[in-house]
Amino acid sequence: MGEWSSYALSDFLLFSPQTYFRQFALINEAIFPAPTLLIALSLIVATLAGGGGWRGRATVWGLAILCASAGWLFHYGSYADINWAADWFAIGFAMQAVGLLLWGVLGEFPPHPGTPQNVALMVRLLAAFVALVYPLQAVVFGRPWQEAEIVGISPDATMVFVLLVLAPAVGGKRYLLAAIPMLWCVIGLLTLWTMGAPEFWSLAALVVAALIALNSGRAGRQSRRDQAPAD
Repeated sequence: MGEWSSYALSDFLLFSPQTYFRQFALINEAIFPAPTLLIALSLIVATLAGGGGWRGRATVWGLAILCASAGWLFHYGSYADINWAADWFAIGFAMQAVGLLLWGVLGEFPPHPGTPQNVALMVRLLAAFVALVYPLQAVVFGRPWQEAEIVGISPDATMVFVLLVLAPAVGGKRYLLAAIPMLWCVIGLLTLWTMGAPEFWSLAALVVAALIALNSGRAGRQSRRDQAPAD
């Protein structure tokens, strides 16, 4: 027991920060111009977030494509070369994609009655921020622009994007479908923290915002019940 206590998280890191972020450059260069299509898809999904009917179905199907893309391109296609657990991560992303696809086929999408309009707008703006601005932090933090972390490639960007878009979605299914994204965000944050990467703080802030938005619908419903006149 004493021997294990002498280890730090960094002792279990299998790669350097340079090697980790280099994976994004390799993928972006290998599949260009597909990254621009993923950004466009992300913006469409962000715009449709919280909508009912066909908009709801299009939203979750778009999320499914982005999750499958990140699992295939990053975890299975690249990260597996430097991390033995990447194949298991890829399976988790595939499970998330399947869950979203099934919800798109079997679910119902009336507008969510519990999410305040200002929160729904904030969610759309934050999701658009992740799609457009989050990749730019590569340059902000002194890395080459080719290492941009794009939704549909970067697992961190993809899963925090999923959490944000699910926030105004209807019903308890959003919590079920948020389980894997939340688990990945913990893994992503631990990885960034262990590497000493400043991206930890931007991801942490977005995760906190997503969790607040996820619970806003419940708070809104409770507030209306408390204000309703007694019979």
